[in-house]
Amino acid sequence: MSTPTEPSPALCASEGDGLLFFRFRALAGAGGLRHGVSSRLGGRSRGPFAESNMSFRSGEPAQVTLANREAFAAATGIALESWVTARQVHGATVARVSVGDRGRGARDPRGRLPATDALVTTEAGVALAVFGADCALVLLWSPEKPAIAVAHAGWRGLAAGVLSGAVGELSALASVEPGEVRAALAPAIRACCYTVGPEVKEALARAPGKLEAAFVQREGRLWLDVEEACVEQLVWSGLSREHILRTGLCTACRRDLFYSARGDGEPTGRFVLVAMLEEPRKDAVRGSSGPST
Repeated sequence: MSTPTEPSPALCASEGDGLLFFRFRALAGAGGLRHGVSSRLGGRSRGPFAESNMSFRSGEPAQVTLANREAFAAATGIALESWVTARQVHGATVARVSVGDRGRGARDPRGRLPATDALVTTEAGVALAVFGADCALVLLWSPEKPAIAVAHAGWRGLAAGVLSGAVGELSALASVEPGEVRAALAPAIRACCYTVGPEVKEALARAPGKLEAAFVQREGRLWLDVEEACVEQLVWSGLSREHILRTGLCTACRRDLFYSARGDGEPTGRFVLVAMLEEPRKDAVRGSSGPST
C-alpha cells in the first residue's frame, strides 16, 4: 500500500504493519506525548467494515477487529495492553482513569468502562482511546503539567457539554487553567454533508458555547458542521482558538480514508484516536563509580 498525499496540512501520514494512520503534525514531535488516528485503509476487515475497523461491532468477527487493533498498536508504538476504552453513548460523562484501568476493553468489549464519552488521565503509560465515524474525536493535552483527555463528541454529546466537561476535568486534575490546554480534532462530518432537523439547533442553542455559528442554512435545509461546533465549545470552555488544531476534513467527503455513518450507511466501521503520556526518559548514567583512567 502506497502512502497517499497527506489530506490536510494538520496531519502527517505514516504507514506501519500494513496500516495507514495519521498524527497531528504540530504534536508529532511533542515530548512526552504519543498519539495516532487510524484510517480505514490496510486492515483485515471486509465488506461494509473494510478495511481497518477498530471497534468491536455486530457483523464482524471479533478476531478481525482485534487483529486490526494489534496492527495499529504496533504501528503507533502504543501497546494494546495499555488502551482504556469505554462504551460510548453520546453523553457527557468524563471518567478519570489510571494505571489500574489499563487494558479495559482493549481485547474484549465486556471489559470497557460503562457509559462514558470522555477519558482523562495524568498517568504515563495509560492510553486513552475513542472511536468514531462522523462524530468528532478530540484530544486535549496539557504540556506544562502533563495530562491528556480524549472525547467522543457528536451533536448529542455537545448538547450535553461533553467537551466543556472534559476541559474542566482535565484542568482540575492537572491543576492548570483551560487557557494552557491544547486541543486537536480528528476529522468529523461537516456542513457540506450533514443535514439536521431544527431540534438539533434548538438543543445546541442551550449547550455551552456559541454553537449557532456551526449551522448553515442552504437549499431550504439546515446543515451542521461538527468540527466548528467543537471549536466553539472548546473556546467557550477557555481554550484559545490558536491552541485548537483542526484538519478541515469532512468524514463523509473523505470516505476513501475515514469511516462515515452518514456517508457509508450502517453497518460500517469506526476509526480510532489513541493518545498516551510517555514515561519520562531516564538519562543514561555517565561514567562509573570507579576512578577514571
